[in-house]
Amino acid sequence: MKAERKNDLTKRAYHRMVARALRRMPALIEEARAVVRANKLAHGADEWDRLLSRPTNDVCVEITRRTPLATRLRIDSPFYVTPTRAVSEAQRLRLREIASRLASAH
Repeated sequence: MKAERKNDLTKRAYHRMVARALRRMPALIEEARAVVRANKLAHGADEWDRLLSRPTNDVCVEITRRTPLATRLRIDSPFYVTPTRAVSEAQRLRLREIASRLASAH
């Protein structure tokens, strides 16, 4: 259970950072669309395609929500593999470290 909570916390925090990056670099949405169109996602390609067709603000809101749909989308997100990384490797590792501590506290 702790591992699942840690993963969920990490993915949600990662996507909050992605949302901030999208507001600065809306072209990331086109990169994510290219990932979806190239069938690089194991699951959720249709849901991602629909979401990425919406305005940037809608995408930012949806990817950070605490809903079953948002949680499912974050499992296999095109933003993990876009050429332009919205989150650096150092930031990603820091997110995992923080999520580990939070998951252990509960």
